[in-house]
Amino acid sequence: MKLMTAYLAAVLSMGVISTVKADDVPVAAPTATEAVKCEKECNEGVFPFALDFSVEGEYFAFDNEIVAVTPTIEMGVTDNLSFSAALPVYNDSVETGLGDINFGANYQLLKGECGFFDFLGKNCASLGVDGVLGVPLDGYFSSDNVTFTLGGDFGLKFGSFNFTQDVNYLFADGAVYAPDFGGFVDENILSADTILSYNLNEKISVGAKFSQDYCDSAQILTLGPVADWTFAKGAGLNLGLGFPISQEDMPYGESDFTLTAGLGFKF
Repeated sequence: MKLMTAYLAAVLSMGVISTVKADDVPVAAPTATEAVKCEKECNEGVFPFALDFSVEGEYFAFDNEIVAVTPTIEMGVTDNLSFSAALPVYNDSVETGLGDINFGANYQLLKGECGFFDFLGKNCASLGVDGVLGVPLDGYFSSDNVTFTLGGDFGLKFGSFNFTQDVNYLFADGAVYAPDFGGFVDENILSADTILSYNLNEKISVGAKFSQDYCDSAQILTLGPVADWTFAKGAGLNLGLGFPISQEDMPYGESDFTLTAGLGFKF
């Protein structure tokens, strides 16, 4: 009995000592692979997919002033494929109401890959294609029929400079509301945006934006400054001002300028 008691006491004392000393045992640092895995799986939020929410406001300075506010939700289901939904709200001197609800899909053929652009050093390119289905909601600003838009985007980073190019072609079947032209048009619309910006630091970039909008009977080209500010992790603000440098056959009179502001969040 005494031998058993001594044995149990020894075992208990070893357990107590090991418990007390456990905090003193150094823990091995995570490997690079484990760190990357945690960065991807632990820090991207609680969603099993990438989720972006943004709101963009636009002011079009025509004689009949137009204000457009467009909230957009985008969900990335893979590293290269994402889906989105946007519902613009328009206001002019006559009416305030909803536009078409736009369902979009974007696929990135290149995403942060250098490839051919290796000669520029550590700089990467992106290339994507997208499609948008516009569904009328039977309101004042609704299109006569469903619309289809096909487009693409290209981006290139070289040093502190960034270049992006977006092109979209909207197929219209009847009248569609186009605030860039000042109201409804019943023609297909080609739009292109070119942006060249410079990173002042990790959070702020400034640059210039050249926008082109064409339909069969009218066109407007604008040029002006843009700025982006990442004010928190996953949160950013952008501003832009466009001045017309060419306007032809504008159906609702000429535009003085266009002001844009956007707020976006990534989850």
